[in-house]
Order: sequence, then structure tokens, then C-alpha cells
Amino acid sequence: MKRIIYIFLGILIFSSCDEFLDVTPRDIIVEETAYQSLADIESGAFGVYAAISGTNLVDISSRMGDNLQLGGENRGQGRQTHDYQVVSTTGEALGVWSNLYDVVSRLNRVLSNMDRLITEGVVTEEEVSAIRGEMLAIRAMQHFDLWRVYSGKYDPAAAAVPWLGLEDLDDNGRPDGLDPDVKPERQTTEFIFGKVKEDLQAAKTLLAGQNDNVFRITENAVVALQARVALYEEDFGAAETFASEVLANVSLAGIAEFSSVWTDQSNAGLIFALQRIPGDGRIGTLFTDLNGDRFFQPAQGYIDLFDQVNDVRFNRFVSGSYANDNVEVAKYPGIPDNAALNNVKVFRAAEMQLILAEALAKTNQLPLAADALNELRSERIQGYTDATFSSVDEIMDEILIERRRELGFEGHRWFDLKRNGLDLVRDSRDCTSGAIPCTVESDDFRWLFPIPQAEIFANENIVQNPGYTNNE
Repeated sequence: MKRIIYIFLGILIFSSCDEFLDVTPRDIIVEETAYQSLADIESGAFGVYAAISGTNLVDISSRMGDNLQLGGENRGQGRQTHDYQVVSTTGEALGVWSNLYDVVSRLNRVLSNMDRLITEGVVTEEEVSAIRGEMLAIRAMQHFDLWRVYSGKYDPAAAAVPWLGLEDLDDNGRPDGLDPDVKPERQTTEFIFGKVKEDLQAAKTLLAGQNDNVFRITENAVVALQARVALYEEDFGAAETFASEVLANVSLAGIAEFSSVWTDQSNAGLIFALQRIPGDGRIGTLFTDLNGDRFFQPAQGYIDLFDQVNDVRFNRFVSGSYANDNVEVAKYPGIPDNAALNNVKVFRAAEMQLILAEALAKTNQLPLAADALNELRSERIQGYTDATFSSVDEIMDEILIERRRELGFEGHRWFDLKRNGLDLVRDSRDCTSGAIPCTVESDDFRWLFPIPQAEIFANENIVQNPGYTNNE
């Protein structure tokens, strides 16, 4: 029996408390039939992109951070994450795990069959090299995101997640486990980061000079992920180098074009986005449904961060007001005839600018860090005057506030608090219900998601995160 769980079409089938049935997904046909040509490889790659959720981490980070409060029409939606009540049997814990490993499974099949078709002389390495680079980069991204959710504070020796590569393909060609008698263990953080960086370096080589499509993984997207990984690893010299490399190729969106980025009328400042078309999931409905019911709304503590007159972001990210009881997250308004449907922005130049500022600050390059931060602010705030800073601590506080403003509702805030070892402290106005924690200290076990209970049942080698018990 295979021991890493993949959920396809929402179906879970158990044969006992410690066995997970090996069920071939209904939407996947036999490998040799599915992959017979270059066109099939390309189709498989499109399937990988389509499988990437893009909203899971936006959902978790937004609800578990301090940028949201319960909306006026919330009837329990998202309360487990917002209230820090996620347990190993809940859909939140399983949903992230299964989706991210599902994508890994799909891309590993693409890579495996690519190699087979090369061996058979059907395709050449040159024909598939770009797709190989894309799949390797996505594999790195998925494992890194798994680490961020189920681990997330860099400690080389700390337990992370299982890594699934081509060496983990079983005899039916599906990387949904190791050999039948082998049960994968959680690797260390050091191991996962090593594999992530290895895949990214290979992808960068394969995609060199290819930067013409923001809806596919490009060289710029690979380097952007390298910058993000280096920041989490606290390799600030590498983070500075990678962020600078991207910014040499991709400019910040300016004040005049910023708003149109969020209506998908402009790609200014975009490095990589998941393209969404009618029929796809609507990211805006994470906050307000299509009937106008607000499940979550911008926190008052978040709103107070903005110059509401001169900051171009304010009216793009927030609509309505508390005074009129109609405040909403406005970052994902949708496109004509499709409310709340927007492309999911995965990497933007603004994030790279903030990574650069943080990396410079944390290597005691205070004047350069200030320049980087001021450059972003000057592209967001009308009439902005450069700020000066007297210490690293002072500018770091401002950088984290700027990340909160700029990257709000994009899937960063909760992870920023976690990686910096900071407490979650919600404004008292944003946690009025007794069930909502106003403060979650940095050493609280709930900063790590629980490993799904179904995975624990299927594989006794998977150790649960501290603080969680089996069956909860």
C-alpha cells in the first residue's frame, strides 16, 4: 500500500485505520497511453499548472494573521483557521497537504514520461528542456510551501515534510509513495532546502533567457523563488543577490498603473501569476461571496496602516467603511461579467523590492535598505518624502509593516510573523468574539499545522507535530 496520500476528485477510501487504498485517479489514464508525444508532454504540463490551487496559502495566511476580522455575514466560514482551532482531522489540514502533493505527483509523472519518450527517441531533450525546467521549479515551490505550512521557522535539524522526486516512482509509474514496503519519513528542514535549491538551480539553467510569459514559470520566476527561499533560510546575502537579479529585469508597477494590475488589465510588476478563466475558482470569494455576504473583512488594525488619501493601495485593497458597515477586501474585484475572478499573483516585483530591503537591513546595510524601502513607497504614495532610519531594528519594523500593507491578502503575513519569531497581536477591535485569540505567542504549537490524521493512520513513520494528538 502506498503511504503518501493524494486526494483526487475529493474521494478518500480506507481499508483499515493503517492502510490507504491505492486508487488510480479517475481523471488519469495509463501512463503509456497518456504520454506518447511532445503534445502529450505539453498537455501534462498544462495539467500541472491547472492543479495548483494558488489560494490555499492566501486563505491560511490571511485568516490566521492580523489583516482580517470576521465579516458581518460570517456564519462560521473559516473560523477554524481564524480562531486557531485547526486539528489533524479537519479539512484545512488535509486540503493543503493533499493539493500540494497532488501537484507534485502530476509533475513527477510529466518528468518520468518525458525521460521515457527521450529514451524511445520520440522527443529530444532540447524539445522538452523548458518544460523540464518548469516542472522542477514547481516541484521546488510545492515542497517549500509544504514546509512553510507544516514547519516554517528555519531550523536545519527540525522535522519538515517528505520529499517526493522521481526516485519515489513506484512500479505503476505514479509517485504516490515509495516501494510497497517503504514508508516515507519526514525529512529535515536542511534536506528539504537542499533539494529545493537543487531543483531551482537546474530549472534556472534550463530556462535561461526565457522570460516572455508571466503565466508560465520563467527564469525570472525561478530567481524570485530563490530569493524567497533564501529569505526564509536567513541567507540574506543570497536573498539580496537573487532579488536584485529579478529587479534588474522587472520594474515596480508605478502609481498610474498599479490599480489596473488588480483588475488584470495590466501585468506591470508581475513576475508569475496563475491565470484564471471563467469557470475557475474565484479568489475574491475567500472574503466576500457573490451575494455580497462578507465572511471576512479588512481588520481595523490593517486599515489604520494606510495614508487613506495619498496611498494608491488603500482604495484598491479596501472598499466601503466601518462607519457604513460595508467594508470589504477589494483586492480581487474580478473582471467584466466575472466578479471576484482574478489571476493569482504568485511573484511580484514589489515582493522582491521588500526582500531586498530586508536582506540589506539584516546585513547592516542601513542606507541601502532605506533606499530600497523608500523606492517602493515612492511608487505607492503620492508626494512621498523619503524616510530616514537610525537603526536596523527601526527599519525592520517598517519593512514588516510595508510587507503587511503591500502584500496583504496575498498569502504572506502569517508566514512573515512565523519566520521572524514574532507573536501574533491582533488589534482589540478585531477580536471581539471570545473565541478569537487576540494574541498567539511565537512559541505556541499552533504556528505549525497538524499533519493530517489520515496520513498518520496510513504511515506510522510520519510523526505528528508537537501539541497535536492522534484523532484530533
